[in-house]
Amino acid sequence: MAQEDLEDDDFTSKSQKKRDSKDVQVLARKLCELPKKVFNEITLDDNIHNAIKTAQKLRPSAALNRQIQYIAKCLKQVDLDAIKETIYQLENKESLQKHQLKKIENWREKLIETNDSLGDFINQYHNVDRQQLRQVIRNARKEIETKKSTKAFKQLYQIVKRLKEQYPGRPFTLDGHLVGSLGEVIAERVFGLSLYPP
Repeated sequence: MAQEDLEDDDFTSKSQKKRDSKDVQVLARKLCELPKKVFNEITLDDNIHNAIKTAQKLRPSAALNRQIQYIAKCLKQVDLDAIKETIYQLENKESLQKHQLKKIENWREKLIETNDSLGDFINQYHNVDRQQLRQVIRNARKEIETKKSTKAFKQLYQIVKRLKEQYPGRPFTLDGHLVGSLGEVIAERVFGLSLYPP
């Protein structure tokens, strides 16, 4: 019977507990080493926030190690995944922005190249002013043909950018996620829900 008790679902091995503890200490150290600008954007309990501020003032020593252990102990009481995700997003903010700009530029190129992409774009961003979009596309195409300035080209870029800003984090890709993403946005507006990022 003692063997059956050990096979309980809640059983965690001593080795796993050590690995988890080590992971939390690594996260605590990382929080202490974050640049001030990034650290200030992370929402933490006051107790943890103050403990990290104290650790940031300490030089590498036994005192710093004890402070990091204390921070790790405090972190075990909160949602670590949310903190890790926030750190990831803040550290990769620039690359995410570059990726977003690349998506916007791709839409701009597609809209200028073919008429088929206009329908795809309108299906994804149904609240776009269709008449204005068509006019801007026509102007951009004329400017490219006549080698004029790219005013319409820039306007088209701004339209795509605004739509991406209205629904940040929503992929609106042309695969099976499109219907789901549209449904999420509609549910969020109609029912006043706060949805988790995809």
